[in-house]
Amino acid sequence: METLLYLYDTAGLPAEVILMVIEYAVDGGKYHMHYIEKVALDWADRGIDTIDKAEQYLCRLDRRRQAWGDLQRPLRHQAVAHPGPGGRGGDMDLRLRSAGSPAAVGL
Repeated sequence: METLLYLYDTAGLPAEVILMVIEYAVDGGKYHMHYIEKVALDWADRGIDTIDKAEQYLCRLDRRRQAWGDLQRPLRHQAVAHPGPGGRGGDMDLRLRSAGSPAAVGL
């Protein structure tokens, strides 16, 4: 409760925006107040202080997630087996490990 009052009184976020932050966090499976506080303060720093601005920001995030997912899908199957040093087999080319966990790149 103290965190919510802080976000309202000190950070200056309207109650409706705080509720949107909570909904965003819960929809993402994040239930800890610390996460909610960090997101709310980030929104305040970005000037997201109305429902309209919050909805626009969430739409931009959703488009980015979709684009990243579209990019990752074909890359998941790109880990290619190739001979190791001296022609010995068994090494995997994991250039795309940064695209996700080993499971995400099909390992």
